[in-house]
Amino acid sequence: MKGQHTVKTGVEVRDVYSNSINDFLSRTTVDFNNFSNFGASAFQTGNQLVDLQPTLQNMVWSLFGAVGSETQAQFFDKSGNRAPDDPRGFRQQEFNAFIQDSYKIVANLTLSYGLRYQFNGVPYEIHDFLSTLFTNPSGPAPFTFTIAGNKDQGLPPLYKNDWHDFEPRIGLAWDPFKQGKTSIRAGYGIFHDRMFGQLLGLTRGNPPFQQIFFEPFFTPASIGPPVSTLSPPSNLTATPVVPDFGFNASGMLQGGILPFLIDPHLRMPYSQSWHFGVQHELGGNLLVEVNYVGSKGARLLRVVDGNPPQPALLAQLDAFCVRTNPSNSGFHTQSGQCDQTTLQFDNLWIGAESGVLPFDARQQQCLPARGILHRCSILHLSCPADEHHEAAIVRHRRPSGIHMVARD
Repeated sequence: MKGQHTVKTGVEVRDVYSNSINDFLSRTTVDFNNFSNFGASAFQTGNQLVDLQPTLQNMVWSLFGAVGSETQAQFFDKSGNRAPDDPRGFRQQEFNAFIQDSYKIVANLTLSYGLRYQFNGVPYEIHDFLSTLFTNPSGPAPFTFTIAGNKDQGLPPLYKNDWHDFEPRIGLAWDPFKQGKTSIRAGYGIFHDRMFGQLLGLTRGNPPFQQIFFEPFFTPASIGPPVSTLSPPSNLTATPVVPDFGFNASGMLQGGILPFLIDPHLRMPYSQSWHFGVQHELGGNLLVEVNYVGSKGARLLRVVDGNPPQPALLAQLDAFCVRTNPSNSGFHTQSGQCDQTTLQFDNLWIGAESGVLPFDARQQQCLPARGILHRCSILHLSCPADEHHEAAIVRHRRPSGIHMVARD
């Protein structure tokens, strides 16, 4: 403290860590949604309101025990050996510093202002069990995933460090009548978020440390086997290279993965917060407050499909899948044709592989689907901002030393 100024400074250094096991999809998952995935009805009543109910149709398929597909996640270590779990040890370094001054300009007016700097380092995995794709996921296959990790150890980070997170703060308190009964307050500040936890947990599914076994059984000519006769999934081979999605020479489906990618130019999300309030003592231990609070978020995170259906391909399918098209025949549907009911859900990603569409609506054959095979997810910065405004009137009464608050 010096004269009319009260200065505060501070520094904070944090080592953040998280040791965990996820094991998502480690147990074999069977799918009975044959109506939703393949457009095949389990029953026909003649009443379309009943026959076209996906939930009811899929439930009947499950009662029949007709397995449509089988899925399992298999985990591997850096040597390519099968592992029972997917343990991860995530680490992150953080550094924060601030300086703040409360300046008592006059007896009834105080101005507070300061600046905070926040740095959240890029997280990494201590055993280098972390990979990502640094190329465009909608580009041509095959894809090769790269090990990402601690930059100090010569590995490329998941995304670039953000060194620009400065947070100015300013506020004032004013007693306009110099009687100690009225206070006008206002303030503004910028606050950054930190990214950890689920952000890293979702990257566990990236190859070569996780491979997805997927085998479809259902076709209109041959329904899937009952659960009791299913064989355990065969062992896969760990590889960072993802081939083109489709059937290989042995008739096995290949290329299905559960990737989660992070924008290499990711910036820290932040919010701007401001408020304005008036407080006045009416007498008799009664205080009245009128406050306005606002906030606005920027660079907010969102998950987008890295391989979405393409409008141009959808338009071609829409023109092809009409009843009067002589080429629209021979598909694995009840009518042998594709139609508007076929152009939805997983068929947009794997309709050609399921035999219900002439081609898929996706551009990239390597990162195919949702549902049976998940889409490629990319963590992006959202363009729109989020705003929040609130106004409140608060009454305070302090009878016999008890503090009571009512909010309108």
